[in-house]
Amino acid sequence: MKRILVTGLFVSLLLVLLVGAVFALKGPASTQTAAPADSTANLAPAATDNYNFIALPLDSSDSFSYTASGLAGYVPGTKKVVKWDAVNQQYVSYTPGISPPSADFGLEVGGAYFLLLDSTADSVVSFVGDVPAQGSVIFTLTAGTASSCAYNAISIPLDQDQIATAQDLADAITGTKKVTKWDATNQQYVSYTPGISPPSANFDVSIGYPYFVCLDDTAPSQWP
Repeated sequence: MKRILVTGLFVSLLLVLLVGAVFALKGPASTQTAAPADSTANLAPAATDNYNFIALPLDSSDSFSYTASGLAGYVPGTKKVVKWDAVNQQYVSYTPGISPPSADFGLEVGGAYFLLLDSTADSVVSFVGDVPAQGSVIFTLTAGTASSCAYNAISIPLDQDQIATAQDLADAITGTKKVTKWDATNQQYVSYTPGISPPSANFDVSIGYPYFVCLDDTAPSQWP
């Protein structure tokens, strides 16, 4: 498969470029606000650290171990790696040097993860990886109920370039009640609710980027 070198450029501190997806990875600034479920997040960074939401659209396992500790070691300044547990609707985190080995979770191609970065983060980070085979990136989804949707952290696979907006993503996944992205600059979530949010709230999305989709009981078990 084709191998691609992807290099990130910084907006203020650090950006990660993955197949055209630029993730704002900021070190110092404010703290995280609300969790995807519109409740208080169980993440409490110091005032000098920032959360950043990235995806791994390439198979970069030749560059670093596909574990939370491997990613933390690969991206300088990482103080915490966090994933979203859709089944239990909660965050799971790994803190280098503090968490026990049993807390070191595995990563997946296409997976979406939060990185907590401090002010020592490098200004450039590069990833080399294989483009996954078409149709090989599939997400197992957790459905909610008719009255309460369940949040799922996904990325848009590289072969889904017809999806360009939050509405497109909602249309692509049956049962989507809300599409949410992470605004690293302002350290807050931005959401679009189909049928309720005004057209101006329908933000652009891109392949290789991470998003939350909140799904009701009509959602499929897998996507795409």
